[in-house]
Amino acid sequence: MEVLDSSDICLPITDINLVLNWKCDNKCWIHKHDVVMLKNRSSYLNGGSVLDVRRKEDLFSEYKFSSSVLPRTIFCHDFKGGYLEDRFCTGSTNIDTYRFFNWTAIDIFIYFSHKLVTIPPQGWINSGHIHGVPVLGTLITEWHEGETIWRHILTDIEKVNLFSQKLAQICAHYKFDGYLLNVENIIPKDYVPRLLQFVELLKAHLNLYCARQTWLIWYDSVTTDGAL
Repeated sequence: MEVLDSSDICLPITDINLVLNWKCDNKCWIHKHDVVMLKNRSSYLNGGSVLDVRRKEDLFSEYKFSSSVLPRTIFCHDFKGGYLEDRFCTGSTNIDTYRFFNWTAIDIFIYFSHKLVTIPPQGWINSGHIHGVPVLGTLITEWHEGETIWRHILTDIEKVNLFSQKLAQICAHYKFDGYLLNVENIIPKDYVPRLLQFVELLKAHLNLYCARQTWLIWYDSVTTDGAL
């Protein structure tokens, strides 16, 4: 039986202080297991009609649409809390493990868990990148614990800056493509402007540290007044 160590296992970050004090760890899986860079994909899509590839006029259909003007499809992996067999960089012998094949039908893949910072496992990053699909992690805060986290961060602009900086560095280090921001707790109304400032800082830091295109998606769970 193969013995695995921490460099073979993908895990989330569960504590705010671990995020604020995060540093590149030479024992983490990224130093042992390669990540495929995001491939280019076609900028055009064929129309939705059934095509007969035996017919020249279908094979070279003029009914093509620029992907920039079409709705984007997000696929969110939210399965039993995440980090099951897919957390192992060396793979799994469990034939019942969830798999996804329809990469050509989606534009963005999000790996979701209810942990504070969800870092997508290596296998999902590589699968998405091979097919030209960006793979996002998740930042989630929930209920009273989430409210406590944001009070801790938003009362101090230096912590707002540090938090956004560390999240961007984590994204760059593990070579995924951005975050779903999911704030599912009350934010005191006076702190809402600073929460918006955090989002702007995170966007700027992702651009700075990742040096490639990244995505930041806001999940609309808290209102402009800070209510849930």
